[in-house]
Amino acid sequence: MRLVLLACLALVASACASTSPTRASAPSAPPAATTPAKPPTGMSPASQLTTNEDGIAIIKKSEALRLDSYELGGSEFIGYGHLMRQGEADHITEAKAEALLKADLGDCEAALRRGLTVPVSSNAFSAMVSLCYNIGTGNFGSSSVLKALNNGDRAGAADAFLLWNKAGGVVLDRLVSRRKEERALFLKG
Repeated sequence: MRLVLLACLALVASACASTSPTRASAPSAPPAATTPAKPPTGMSPASQLTTNEDGIAIIKKSEALRLDSYELGGSEFIGYGHLMRQGEADHITEAKAEALLKADLGDCEAALRRGLTVPVSSNAFSAMVSLCYNIGTGNFGSSSVLKALNNGDRAGAADAFLLWNKAGGVVLDRLVSRRKEERALFLKG
């Protein structure tokens, strides 16, 4: 009987051991520190970029230099499409137009730095600055160009430039041409 009792106890002990929770193993070593991935060749974080000459050329060609203020769509502009603020002169010099352009480019570059989450080429950055300069920082921040690019869809971002071809709901040939130039610069090596 004693043997039967010992056999039963052994059986119970064996069954309990198989159903008991497993012990946690010692924590594994922490993963090795990873270095941030380098951007692809020719790509840089937006924080390192400024508008290149090709981007500035698109803006200057599209906006044209006007030293006297002009009205467009209920707003006053001067220089290379600078939106006038209250108190600004109605007539400026070419040097002042250049200074206004540089300041306005700085606003667009800052908007790109805030919005971009992926590295880009100097040409892509400059093409987006040209678009931003034309449609405004708010519109650019919510644009399909920026959304597609941040989602890793560079081809979709390039094609999205072409959607910004209207003013007042009407497709304008000059905007169609500008968007094609910006898209080409965006895609250029």
